[in-house]
Amino acid sequence: MREETKQRIFVYGTLRSGSQNEFFNLLKSSSKRIGPGKLNARLYDLGQSPGAKPGNDKKQVTVGEVYEVDQKNWGELINKLDEYEGFDANNLVDSEYIRKKETIKMGSKNVSAWIYWYNLPLRGRRPIKKGDYVMHKSRK
Repeated sequence: MREETKQRIFVYGTLRSGSQNEFFNLLKSSSKRIGPGKLNARLYDLGQSPGAKPGNDKKQVTVGEVYEVDQKNWGELINKLDEYEGFDANNLVDSEYIRKKETIKMGSKNVSAWIYWYNLPLRGRRPIKKGDYVMHKSRK
C-alpha cells in the first residue's frame, strides 16, 4: 500500500497555536502540529496580524510552527487558507500574501513547507522584535 503524500505549512501569526479564529480551528482539525520552526525573514506588525518579508540577514528570524497535512485534507484546507490570507494565484500583484514553499529550520533539521509572505508595501510598519508574533501580541 502506498503511503499518502503529506504537505507542510509554516504559520507565524494568527494561525499559531492558541489563536481564536475559525481558520486556526480549521488548520488544527485538518492537520497535525509537528513542532516549532523558524526561517530567515523579518516580521512586521500590520495591526490585526503580522506579515513576514524574506530576508538574507541570518540575524533576522521569524518564528512559528509547522503543521503536516494529509493530501486528502490539503485541497479544501489550502483553498480556505488562501482566501483568509488574501492570496490569488491568478492575481499575484494584488494578493495581500503570496504562498511559496520555503526551507524551515526545525531544531537540527530542515523541512520544506508552504509559507505566506506579505506582498504589499509596508508603509512605515514596525518590525516585530525577535520575530515572534505571539510574544509581541502578549506585550501589547
